[in-house]
This record gives sequence, C-alpha cells and structure tokens, in this order.
Amino acid sequence: MAIITEINGQQFFNQVKLDRFAGKSVFPEVYLTLNNSLEMETNSILEELKSMPALPIENILEDIPETCEIKEESFIVGVDAGSNGAPLEGFYFGATTGIAYLSQISKRDGSIAILSSGKPLSRGGTFRCSDCDRPRRHLSLVEFAYLYSTALEAIIRIDPQILFIDGGLLLNPLFLPSREEASSEKEELFLEDIDLDLVEQALIKKKRDYYIDFLCTVYFALELFRECERRKIPIIGIIKRPRGFSFFSNHFPDSVVLEKAGMPLGTKTKPKFVGSHPVTSKYDVLWEKFYGKKPSIRFNDKEKGYLKEFYLKTVVGREPIRVQIPYWVDDKQAATLTFAFSDSYEGVPVPILKADALTCVSDQLLHNLHTKLYLKLSILAKLEGLKPCETGLIRLKR
Repeated sequence: MAIITEINGQQFFNQVKLDRFAGKSVFPEVYLTLNNSLEMETNSILEELKSMPALPIENILEDIPETCEIKEESFIVGVDAGSNGAPLEGFYFGATTGIAYLSQISKRDGSIAILSSGKPLSRGGTFRCSDCDRPRRHLSLVEFAYLYSTALEAIIRIDPQILFIDGGLLLNPLFLPSREEASSEKEELFLEDIDLDLVEQALIKKKRDYYIDFLCTVYFALELFRECERRKIPIIGIIKRPRGFSFFSNHFPDSVVLEKAGMPLGTKTKPKFVGSHPVTSKYDVLWEKFYGKKPSIRFNDKEKGYLKEFYLKTVVGREPIRVQIPYWVDDKQAATLTFAFSDSYEGVPVPILKADALTCVSDQLLHNLHTKLYLKLSILAKLEGLKPCETGLIRLKR
C-alpha cells in the first residue's frame, strides 16, 4: 500500500482495483502507448500491401471438373481432433479428443444430399506431462495421434468412400524431436514386436514420453496411408487456415498471394509434390524401420513424392484452402469432392465441420476434469495418510 501511495497516491490505487477486479479499464498511459503502436502498425501493413506485386497466377490455375462419380448410400467420414490443457503446480494437465463424423450420400432429383448417419466414432484421454519447456507442443502432438488413430479406426470399421481429415497429412516440423528428446534405446524398445494394438496401448499410457508419442503419431499416420491405399479410399487433408510459402517466394503466405491475385471460385492450383522436407525424410526413415522395407514411393522426393498438395477456392470472401492428398488420389477428383461437399459459408467440407463441433475441449470441460481429479486424489491421499500439502502438485498455477 505504501509503495502504491508513493507512486501516484490514492488515485493510482483505485485504477489498480478496477484493472484487477472489474476488468473494465486499462492504465491510461498503457492504452495511449498501445494506440500509438497500432497506428504505426496500420501504416506499416498498408505500405506492405501497396508494395506487394500482383503476381500472374493464370499459368498455375486450372478449373475443377463439374462432376465426379459418387456411389449412392455410401459413407463419407470427416475426422477432427481437439485438445486443451493448463499448467498445475506439479505438471501440465490436459485432455484430447478425436471424432469421426459419419455422413451418408443420398441423391435426390439429380442433386446430392449429405445425411447424418449413426453415432460418431470417438476417442479421448487425459494428458499429463512434466515437460516444463513446451508442454503445449507435446499435447498438440498427442492430438494428432488421436486424429490419425480415429481416422484409422473409421477406415477399418466403416470402409467409407471418402475420408476428409481436418489438418495436413504431414506433421509440422515443429513436432520433430530434438536430439535431447530422441533416444535410440526408446526407439528399439518401441520397434520390438510392433503392431497396432501395442501402439494403441503406448498412446494411452499415463506416463508420457515425447519421443514415444512422436513414434506413435507417425505410426498411426503411416498405417492410415497404407490402409487407405489398400482399400482405394481417397484420403483428403484439409488445411483451413494455410500459412505455407511453398508456391511463391513472397513475404506473404501463398493463400494471401492467390487471394490478392483474384483466384476465381471453383479453381485450383496445379498439384505440387511435398518434396524435400525435414518431416518427409523422417517418414521415409521410420517407414523402413516399421515395415522392414522402403516405401515404394518416397516421401522425400521433389519430382514424385508420396504426398502432393494444391490450393482450392471453395467460397467467395475467404482465402483458398490447402488440400493434401497421397500420390494415388487424383487431384482433380479430390478437388471436385472437396468443392461439392463444402459449406457455402465456411468453404470447408461439411463432415469436417460436424466433427469439429464435437471435438472442442472447452475451458469449462477442462475445469470439470481437473476438479474431479483434485477431489478424488485428495480423498484417496487422505485415506493413504498423506498430508494435504503433499497433493499440492495438482493445484492450478496462479
């Protein structure tokens, strides 16, 4: 109190009370500083937009076919995953979910309708790790593991005609393990008698290890590719908010360049193989370790790689989405299917939007899970004769 009074008297103390408890005001000098910074930021962005050249894109664009063959009463699956977490005093706690939303195709009067079909497939689990540096990265990696494993389960149980996945088919390089995280001993242990059931068990273990979770995630992804190829199911990864720079060497992402150049509705860029890339190299190495042989089509190949991608303009008023597919999926067929089943406002396939609505791990849900954990552990700890302070590791950090 004395320090506050010395700075600016009672008036300053009242301002702090409003900031802390009412949340209705900001310290005036801070607001003015932020406002001046915003003015400078606005002018800077405007200058960048004015200096941004309108690149010719006609030579890389192509129209998508208006029709494609779709069997009536066949299934379309949209898969998404979600996660949320919070730091506790002793570790990082979170939860992950995976949803496969089933839709059935119905043809009426020459048009196609998407009908909800049955209960969605779901997976989920709580998450705990003691990684103090980047726990959110670890949780996001496990989210991808649930994404690919849920999609794999849907393929095996439902055998759909089309599989849409919310996100890319290739992990972000940020998920690559560091030298400290990688371990040859852990890898050898993981590879002993490897099969799907053992990997499933490794994923749900409560004592988390980043490298093991990375191996689980890649294994689920590769198994998903193999199973889709065996069944001839087009797997289509939808990146809703693309930020890549693979098509243009520009200060702005590809999607922004295409939007500024006026990419027409119903057009796509010519496909480009996802070539030399840190993650593709890792996929090639792990494919050989998992299956004892090299993939027939290497991931790390600029000329004819395992995965290819293109941009697709599905709706007016938002940037084009990026689509990733394996080599055996025809890019024009994938573009037509994506365009045909996309929502007219969001520009994203409806099955993905349906799955996305069910995967949300809200702050309230996370709070409920943490409360149950805290109460149950407190009761059990008391029965075991532990002191209350010894369960402090599960308190939320303040």
